[in-house]
Amino acid sequence: WMVGRVGYLQRKMTGVDTNGMALLDRTNLTEDFQSALKWRWAPDEKSFLSIDFGFSLYRDQYLADQRNSSALDQYQETKEHLGTTHLQYDRKLGNRHWFSIGFDGFVQDMKSDRLADNEGFRHRTALFVQDIWTLGKKDEIILFPGVRLDIDSWFGVNPTPKLSLRYRPLEELVLRASYGSGYRAPDFKEMLLFFENTGAGYRVEGNPNLKPETSQSVQVGLDALPSDTIEIAANGFFNAIT
Repeated sequence: WMVGRVGYLQRKMTGVDTNGMALLDRTNLTEDFQSALKWRWAPDEKSFLSIDFGFSLYRDQYLADQRNSSALDQYQETKEHLGTTHLQYDRKLGNRHWFSIGFDGFVQDMKSDRLADNEGFRHRTALFVQDIWTLGKKDEIILFPGVRLDIDSWFGVNPTPKLSLRYRPLEELVLRASYGSGYRAPDFKEMLLFFENTGAGYRVEGNPNLKPETSQSVQVGLDALPSDTIEIAANGFFNAIT
């Protein structure tokens, strides 16, 4: 099956700012166009293919008009084009494996008076693979390994592996453990934004020296049902973020 979606939103906000000495009439007009296409296909009961496309256009216009003067007048415009792609193929291999492989794509182009160089362009691709592996005579063990590889035009190659385990030694007891690493790159606004609101008396500047955030996470837990009326659950985790 296939589903498409298109949307448009326009928002206009007006107000009056003051810095204690001057009055400024503020107008902010925002336009947001969103489109998406989803396609799902199951050629047989053992495989599944999903494809997602997205495209958006964003425009923001900011006008500050000082009353009885033009000394503090401002006009700033921001335009952003954003495209995303997601492709994933799932396949059952025998009776023990549910294998998945996929691709993510991301392209961003922004032109704005609020960026330090007035323009920014960036693209990122990612490849990922994972497997749900069932083990044991009674399927009491489920192992879930996976890895994602991000290739960023600004920050290079960044792998993020993960591994999860679910063990059910008894019908009334389930044990879980997992390890995963994370990655998040800063966006245009965090790195390149330059915005000064003279009416309110503040300025925001991005930091072009920001590096991606990385994290390591470990989690363990258990669920127990000692009787029909009692349930016991415990969970512990450790996160380290840089």
